[in-house]
Amino acid sequence: MPYDVILGRYFPNFAKLGQKNGIFEKPTTLTKQEEAWGLQPRPRKEVSQGPTSQVLVGEDEDEVANLVDNEQPSTSGAGVDLNPEDDYLEPADLAGSMTNFGTAQHQDPTLQQARADVQVIDGTPINDRMMPNSFPHFIMKNGLVYRVSKIGVDVVEQLLVPTRYRKTVLDLAHGHILGGHLGIDKTRDRIVRRFYWPGIQAEVARHCGECPECQVTAPRPAFRSPLVPLPIIETPFERIAMDIVGPLPKSARGHQYILVILDYATRYPEAIPLRTMASKNIAKELVLLFTRVGVPKEILTDQGTPFMSRLMADLCELWQVKQLRTSVYHPQTDGLVERFNRTLKSMLRKVIDKDGKNWDCMLPYLMFAIREVPQASLGFSPFELVYGRHPRGILDIARETWEHQSTPYTSVIEHVTAMQNRIATVMPIVREHMRQAQEHQRHTYNRQATLREFQPGDKVLVLIPTVECKLLATWKGPYEVLERIGEVNYRIRQPGRRPQEQIYHINLLKAWRERETLMVTYPTHTQETAEVNISPTLS
Repeated sequence: MPYDVILGRYFPNFAKLGQKNGIFEKPTTLTKQEEAWGLQPRPRKEVSQGPTSQVLVGEDEDEVANLVDNEQPSTSGAGVDLNPEDDYLEPADLAGSMTNFGTAQHQDPTLQQARADVQVIDGTPINDRMMPNSFPHFIMKNGLVYRVSKIGVDVVEQLLVPTRYRKTVLDLAHGHILGGHLGIDKTRDRIVRRFYWPGIQAEVARHCGECPECQVTAPRPAFRSPLVPLPIIETPFERIAMDIVGPLPKSARGHQYILVILDYATRYPEAIPLRTMASKNIAKELVLLFTRVGVPKEILTDQGTPFMSRLMADLCELWQVKQLRTSVYHPQTDGLVERFNRTLKSMLRKVIDKDGKNWDCMLPYLMFAIREVPQASLGFSPFELVYGRHPRGILDIARETWEHQSTPYTSVIEHVTAMQNRIATVMPIVREHMRQAQEHQRHTYNRQATLREFQPGDKVLVLIPTVECKLLATWKGPYEVLERIGEVNYRIRQPGRRPQEQIYHINLLKAWRERETLMVTYPTHTQETAEVNISPTLS
């Protein structure tokens, strides 16, 4: 290892550097915590031994582990203590100075055509030509070549990345903790707002497809009625969705649940770790949210106990918030938050430690990763729709390092004016994106959907999770249909269950078929006629 010997001190990067240089083996077995997260064994790395290997000596590994395990939880149930010295906070090696980057860009054969197509140098058109107004085109600033392109309503300058720096950009955009191991489209969208090189789409797809963490935590590849989308909400935080994820493996700080809050207009997410899912904890976090973003008009939740409590009802009445509830056992009603939950759990599985005790520390960074990238249904990032600007992320830091420039400053008046103009420009585009995405989702979903109806008085079976395991479900009944509510929900009378009347989505219902009987006669020894009930399928 190209590092000096360090004796008698805690060096948190030791294990990471050792694995990077092939000194340590990575186990292929799973702990109970890893099994709870649904992880798969990682490929074993070969051990490389060399005569020039140096040993980096730090504190005893068990002693360091004990320091983490014995850490006292914070006093706030939602608080997370972040350690700025943690390995996952460190930005990756940006591979050189501005001079090295410029030299590499100049010498890279894959960028020679772009250099030949440069039309503007430091703001001056070449050969006294008019400033280019078509996209894309190439310019040069301070010796570096940029591709000027239009993304949505924004004109962006994409720094051309030479070959030797591309893996660094891909690692930062996808594998870094602020990248969050998001999919191909989101990783590509994050990069092209700052960088470009020929064949970037194919390289992003290959990099994400070959990511070891993504491969071992890929999601698993169901009679449904046509999709009925909720009305489009245009005002940020006018309607929010809320759900609880968990229980998860208990973290070192005592957290076992995640309170997920999602804004329908901007898709801006909040993920708050909780020790328990008591109503008072949820109410406290809601009030804190109201003080930051304003009071919503509607809150959509499922019919879980924490959301059905008297405390939550009183809170909503006090703040004049309307409570909307999904059909029981039918999370598709709130498909937005359910998809987000799947994404969040998938991201957590890719970044947690082996013992799974640090997942709550990962949440702030994963939230940034999600907020930063444009949403397909909106065309803009949640951060941009809430704050009216692009966030400065890890890729921006890399670009500024290679450009050797600082972030430009604007006055308060300039910032507010620019933000107002930007919001006025993007909101009509967002509205149209949401309408198109909703229509596309409905069309795709409904291709395999079947329209069914029940009438009051019909007998039906209801698919209900078992008491022992909510992941297992059985058909219960028959029960009676009382009335139809909307297009896809029905009120069902279910004697022997509490409550005796419940609203279910039609996808959880199937018709009860009464067994028909036939009356037949056959002669007996006494020549008398006897009646026998048999099934009509018998012959």
